[in-house]
Amino acid sequence: MNKTLKTLGTALTLIALYMLILPPVALGGDKGRNQYRIALSARHDGGPVKAMPIGMQVPDELLVYSTPDIEIERQTLLGWHYRNAAHLAAAFAEKENVTLQRTSLPGRVEIFLDPSGVAKATGCPARENGMLAVARIDLVNGCVYLGRRTPEDLYTELGKWFYYGPDYQWGKNRLEDIKMLRLAERFARYCLNSGNWVEAGGSAKSIW
Repeated sequence: MNKTLKTLGTALTLIALYMLILPPVALGGDKGRNQYRIALSARHDGGPVKAMPIGMQVPDELLVYSTPDIEIERQTLLGWHYRNAAHLAAAFAEKENVTLQRTSLPGRVEIFLDPSGVAKATGCPARENGMLAVARIDLVNGCVYLGRRTPEDLYTELGKWFYYGPDYQWGKNRLEDIKMLRLAERFARYCLNSGNWVEAGGSAKSIW
């Protein structure tokens, strides 16, 4: 009996540890949600797709799982925002005198009706330091989680992707966290400034 209980206890411990190390992407769950594959190299209404800067890599398509429906026009715009971030990442890094940590874009976005969906999908707190977490990014597996309509959230998370080092430990140094978050937010504003756009067809409209 004791041997059986010990075996069962070991199995439960292993299961618990496995759940702890599951990446946020695996926790999201896609059952019953809309799935879109947005071609990032396809011609759009604003004209042909602009060639990426040398060294920057963009996936052929963006995989999107979304609770709300996303119309074709907004799917195209979401792909445009992705390319826009890639176009401007190096220029912003030079402007801010920071190092570009990654030269490729994450290939997956998960969209929810509100921030509570982000918390559930990632297994992370809905609030941090008294503030609602409206979006997150998985810096290991490359997935953006959005709980609001604004493209500013998308750009902020992509800013973290481009400028946070792969070994960055959020929560270890509060002052450094604030500094890095402000950097990502400035990147978002830089990307939403139409004066910086290099490809036609952009818009600051909501993403769904």
